[in-house]
Amino acid sequence: MSNKAELTLNSAEMRSAGAKLIETLVEHWENMRELPVLGLADPAAWKSAIYEPMPEEGSALNGVLDQVCNSVLKSIAHTPHPRFFAFVPSTGNYVSVLANALSSGFSVFSGSWFQGSGPELIERQTIGWLCRLVGLPSNAGGLFLSGGSMANLTAMAVASKRKLPENKRAAGIVYVSDQTHVSVLRAVQLTGFSVRQVRVIPSDLLMGMDTSALASAIAEDKDSGLYPFCVVGTAGTTNTGAVDPLDDIADICARNGLWMHVDAAYGGAAMLCEEGERLLRGIQSADSVVIDPHKWLFQPSGCGCLLVRNPSDLVATFRLSAEYLGDDLSEESHDLWDYGPELTRPFRALGLWMSVQVFGVNAFRKSIVHGFQLARFAQATVERLSDWEIVTPARLATVTFRFAPPGADETLRDDLNKVIAARLAESGFAVIVPTKVRLHIVLRLCLINPRTTEADVRLTIEELARIASSIHQSVNGTDISRVFE
Repeated sequence: MSNKAELTLNSAEMRSAGAKLIETLVEHWENMRELPVLGLADPAAWKSAIYEPMPEEGSALNGVLDQVCNSVLKSIAHTPHPRFFAFVPSTGNYVSVLANALSSGFSVFSGSWFQGSGPELIERQTIGWLCRLVGLPSNAGGLFLSGGSMANLTAMAVASKRKLPENKRAAGIVYVSDQTHVSVLRAVQLTGFSVRQVRVIPSDLLMGMDTSALASAIAEDKDSGLYPFCVVGTAGTTNTGAVDPLDDIADICARNGLWMHVDAAYGGAAMLCEEGERLLRGIQSADSVVIDPHKWLFQPSGCGCLLVRNPSDLVATFRLSAEYLGDDLSEESHDLWDYGPELTRPFRALGLWMSVQVFGVNAFRKSIVHGFQLARFAQATVERLSDWEIVTPARLATVTFRFAPPGADETLRDDLNKVIAARLAESGFAVIVPTKVRLHIVLRLCLINPRTTEADVRLTIEELARIASSIHQSVNGTDISRVFE
């Protein structure tokens, strides 16, 4: 019998709701391709619901599930959809769906050995796999976090702790490129450094960090009495899939005694294939590496991780004791809460571990190669169109391009491409998000979904071309305002 005072359901209710939930999930994954890629809630319709008071009495669980599935989950972007090409999407897989259900269902606490020794063993094994993937030594380690933002924040805290004396914090300098992800800049600020302590190094023609400019900036800062301590390289920029010259950055860091951090949240998984190994050469020299399994390792959102050459650096940065933690600070402690900012930690590693066990790493490798191939296919498809141009070629699984009709000035071209992207999203057929490369608006395809086909890419580009032609014909001179009506 259910007992609402104890927040329990009877076995029949649990089985009925569980069966309904599984059936809903299976139907969702089987019919993903037929769904509109993007669903946006009507703000007016939701306004009254937001301010409803909490119900004093409960409702039937199956009815609440219907409400969630038929309203809340209709108003989301379906990032696992094969034609969701925006950002760096979390494509997920059904094995990880089950893993998340198990972790939540068992209410796993993955912070201490006492409360989760089995989950900790899985996390350490999975972290070991990722360390070997990027070429870190056998004694390297790390931990799972919610994503690249928390992983970069954790890395910056470690870098400043290990490389920057306390009496030099006001003089500490961090080096990034003009393509570095915003989460890195946020991490720098949250660890107590001002904007004045960040050197933004220009990118070269390939959109990678200009290492000659980097070396010069470090030398100038040293001559000025400042204290350089960290360089952040990127292995897979969000905008264009560019990879910084990591070998050169490693040499510069070694010569100057600086911490080398690599944000490989997007591109790190490419190390599974030969092309990725070649592009990311030098990553193995890093002191810390961020990689997000919820990107190119096909996990649901909320699964990132930080890898470090010396796990003791994590412990030295984060380990504290308190009576209520039952921690005697012995050297034999295996508590993962000593390795990062979280005490309460979910079992994030389980989804990746189970996925690799079920599909095998070769399936992941083939899926990553598929992303490289799709990006090249997309580039070739755009190159066959008149009035379109490639802005940055296929790199990793990303390509950028734009509609550039003759006679249109750059302002008009920028406006046209913004509207093209908006119209595509409104259609529900596919989603891309415009971005800015070299000061101009471009369209961008990120093609990491293993379920995306060449037909999906071709049809999407054809739809972009159709929308572009229609809009361009309706524009009089440079006045594009009325196409927004």
